Amino acid sequence: MDNLFFWISKLVWLLVSPDNLLLFLILSATVLIYLGKYLIARYILICLSTLLILITLFPIGEWLLYPLETRFQTNPTLTNKIDGIIVLSGSENAYMTHLWNQVEVGNTVERDLNFMRLAYKYPAAKLIFSGGTGSLTRQEFKSADVAKRLFEELNFDVSRVVFERESRNTYENAIFSYKKAQPKKYEKWILITTAWHMPGLSVCFVK
Repeated sequence: MDNLFFWISKLVWLLVSPDNLLLFLILSATVLIYLGKYLIARYILICLSTLLILITLFPIGEWLLYPLETRFQTNPTLTNKIDGIIVLSGSENAYMTHLWNQVEVGNTVERDLNFMRLAYKYPAAKLIFSGGTGSLTRQEFKSADVAKRLFEELNFDVSRVVFERESRNTYENAIFSYKKAQPKKYEKWILITTAWHMPGLSVCFVK
């Protein structure tokens, strides 16, 4: 069932992702012009042009994510004792790392950097990195392997870290990390990820 959900979620996202929707509109307008449906095609092209202008001139994506990003306090005050720290993958480019034989990361690498910072601050905390790959065709290249190499190159003690490398999406991050952590009710854990992931993740982590 989990495999079916994974494949369906990937296929649905291919259809509804904003960039693919724009491409679908272009193709639709082209087909309609070919069929002689000029009026409908014109309306589609007008809508498409308006969308492209808005996306070009204004940070639409940032505006949409801002309410989710600001639901949580930035740099909250932490207690003196933390039992565990979990970081979710996101910035690691496993295929490009393999291709160029050097660590390749993206614009959410602050997750890994903050993970190391907090690991140094709480040397007794359990450490978990969670992330396999969301790729449909390159399942052999894992984010956890990239993170391990990154930590090693920065002289971080990777023997402290449990690397969960089987998860393929955020839902599986939560499920597999929870199984690895097995947190007690009295324990205090830190979860490091992008803020707009948190509402969905809380359903899986909080019991």
